Amino acid sequence: MPSRRTLLAACGTAVVGSLAGCVDSLGIGGPEGTEWTTDVTDTFDPAPLVASETVVAVGVRDGGIEPTRVHAVEKATGESRWTADLGRLTGTAVDDDHVYVGLHGGDGATVVAFDLRSGDRVWERRVDSLASATALDDGTLYVANRGLTAIDTADGSVRWHRNRLDGTRFTILAAPEDQLTASDGRVYYGGGGGVVAVDGSDGTERWTWSGEDWRTTTAGPDRFDGSTGDGERVYVGGEDAVSLARLDAGGTERWTRGFGRARVAGIHAEGVLQVATGTRGGFGGSGRFGTVYEVDPADGSETDEFRFDAPIRRTASSDESFVVVTEENEVSRFESDGTGPDLRHTFDAGVTAGTDDDGVYVHTDDGRLLAVDATG
Repeated sequence: MPSRRTLLAACGTAVVGSLAGCVDSLGIGGPEGTEWTTDVTDTFDPAPLVASETVVAVGVRDGGIEPTRVHAVEKATGESRWTADLGRLTGTAVDDDHVYVGLHGGDGATVVAFDLRSGDRVWERRVDSLASATALDDGTLYVANRGLTAIDTADGSVRWHRNRLDGTRFTILAAPEDQLTASDGRVYYGGGGGVVAVDGSDGTERWTWSGEDWRTTTAGPDRFDGSTGDGERVYVGGEDAVSLARLDAGGTERWTRGFGRARVAGIHAEGVLQVATGTRGGFGGSGRFGTVYEVDPADGSETDEFRFDAPIRRTASSDESFVVVTEENEVSRFESDGTGPDLRHTFDAGVTAGTDDDGVYVHTDDGRLLAVDATG
């Protein structure tokens, strides 16, 4: 785990004693605490991908969906390592050796692995799925959407493929990447029909869950085994009356709850269970806001909350960091123990954000990539 560093004040001297209420506007050089800024291609939907020594940003060239450009930069300095010009990207993933991208191609996708240091193409593999949702686990890359494929990260060989998984619809052209997760040989996908759990070794179905009044999955599953001794937990987010569920071993429903007219945008299950939401508001869009809730894992009850003036539209997580991005381009970071936000800034451009335990990496839609210290 990266070393922790002293927090750089996010709002200058005004931050003392009142950080949670302080929001800066971003100038051209970035907010106070910015360690580096580098020019990249205008932002695209994938958030920055963070590896141990590298940050990867994906941008759109020529003002369209395609072609796209991948930038790999030194995490410590922001210095460019390499760029690659590609076609239309679907999903992306990164480990400490490679960055993996899915390239749209008719009824399927081609998954390409690039060496993270040199940018060389290590392998590429055609798959039947659209590869818009991705997850990595112990040498296997899982790509999903209208099918689920397991690929060996060393050589790109296909370990297994499933055309259909009960309880899940692979029909969305650009499925959110956080709907697919994998760890300890288990793969979970949250789709329109609920959640399906798959054995990572051979693709056989372990269990499925579809909750009453569960219309769609908007975040998760986020899997957590923890140290409490109560075994497997899977959290999944949705919208409307029932928008959060905890599932235990075998897909048993432990509890469900809702957040009014709110959509779950992200779940952070390391340490304190935190859930980011955004409301649709009333008639004419009035009353729209966002909230990060602390939720009791035992029964789903709310234990604390932090309110934002705009709905939360996306999140990013590491072991010790939970970052939320609102529709007004405010980026805030909470720690896994629920404290925070210890970083809070409103940007003057649209943003996506990635994180590790020490920093937040922001890609703006006017072509900047920034690293902001966020440790205490």
